[in-house]
Amino acid sequence: MDCGIHNFFFGGVTRTERFNSNNARTANREVLNDIINDSFTRFNREELRIRLADTGIAYGAVNSVDEMSRHPVLRRREVFASNGDSLSIPSSPVVSADRERDQVERPPTIGEQDASIREEFSR
Repeated sequence: MDCGIHNFFFGGVTRTERFNSNNARTANREVLNDIINDSFTRFNREELRIRLADTGIAYGAVNSVDEMSRHPVLRRREVFASNGDSLSIPSSPVVSADRERDQVERPPTIGEQDASIREEFSR
């Protein structure tokens, strides 16, 4: 564990005997969790993101639904509701050779696929 990086957040706590190895940190997990929580609550989300990125610590943000829907890498596709309305939804990450990635499809009407579903599950 690079004490320089962790010192940036936790004031050198990783140098103490209670936290200087994985076994020690596990044995003192409750205390360490309190130290980490206290340290992280000193920063707002953006400050914390910058500090983690600058120090090379892996992290991931938990986005709200609104933030997720505006994420720059989220691909969207148009689909149609059974009433004909057009809806914009996230695209499937799965691409197959027999179907174009963002192919517009209408949903089946109620009962339209009953026979094929029964056939598939009867095998």
